[in-house]
Amino acid sequence: MHFECRLLVAFASILSLANACPMAFDRDLSHNSTNRQAVGDSLHLWPNGIVPYVIDPKYDATSKAIILDGIAEFGKYTCIRFVPRTTQSDYIIFTEHSSGLCWTGKWGERQMEVGRLGGVQYVSLIVAEGCLRKFNVMHELMHSLGFYHEQQRDDRDKYIRVFYDNIVEEQHEVSYGIRYTSTGAANNLGTPYDYNSIMHYHAYSYPKDQSRPVMAALDGCSRFGNEKQFSKVDVLRINILYKCPAPYKAPPPKVTYDDVEVEDNNQYCPSWAAAGECTNNPGYMNENCKKSCGIGSSSDCPSCKDDHEYCPSWAAAGYCSSNPTYLPYMYTNCRKSCEIC
Repeated sequence: MHFECRLLVAFASILSLANACPMAFDRDLSHNSTNRQAVGDSLHLWPNGIVPYVIDPKYDATSKAIILDGIAEFGKYTCIRFVPRTTQSDYIIFTEHSSGLCWTGKWGERQMEVGRLGGVQYVSLIVAEGCLRKFNVMHELMHSLGFYHEQQRDDRDKYIRVFYDNIVEEQHEVSYGIRYTSTGAANNLGTPYDYNSIMHYHAYSYPKDQSRPVMAALDGCSRFGNEKQFSKVDVLRINILYKCPAPYKAPPPKVTYDDVEVEDNNQYCPSWAAAGECTNNPGYMNENCKKSCGIGSSSDCPSCKDDHEYCPSWAAAGYCSSNPTYLPYMYTNCRKSCEIC
């Protein structure tokens, strides 16, 4: 059977199940959904994916170049266009807000607000706080487009363990609380949980005790906290949410992490890892049993796998690249072959 035919058969099986049990599938896509990763209400999306912006003239040339570099990443992979503001009433301004904090929104209730909010809204990047980096620009603009943090998905407990006892209290809800809405219009866009998302915090974000993590991957070895680039799933979500035309632009390369020492410091590390201690005791294990916990590469994790025997063939045929018909299926079921992990 031809590669494309096999993929269509696999994809059709999903559609058949959806037709047989629509309630099981409509939950994530309905207007009354309580699933909160991205806004789905068109009122909170930027019309035609065009986002007017202003850069505060207080930023020096170096800072302005970093902001423009972050903006350019969206044009490489999606149909989103950031344009200098002329007379538009809805727009974002890059500035160092008087709050002295790094955040996105309108300040107001001092909680995270995502998507188009109406009128002027802020992307506050404080140079002295170290958050004027290309990664931060991209991360905050994802919020402005309509996306919450990855660790706030309603299915996150299947993938990570959150140690609330070690998170500073003011970040419990804004950064780690699962996002719900009474009006719905928000969903996960049919995409898998993505450890490599630029919207996923790293394991030591806002800890009380900096020697202990605030999150750990349940598989004991998947890495997260990418601060370098968009993941393939990040780009897919933008393209889906803003209905970018097909074929999509070529996706970004595989997310990699800086090299780390991956040796074990204790002879019992392999047996501890086999007993689940990489997840149950990540503070010690991630520091002393890196090899056994797979800290060096998420690609070595048992969870980084393909769920279909033809995934390598489909990937070689190009089905991990630009066709929106296949990408959600491929990124979910062919994670290894599509280099999602």
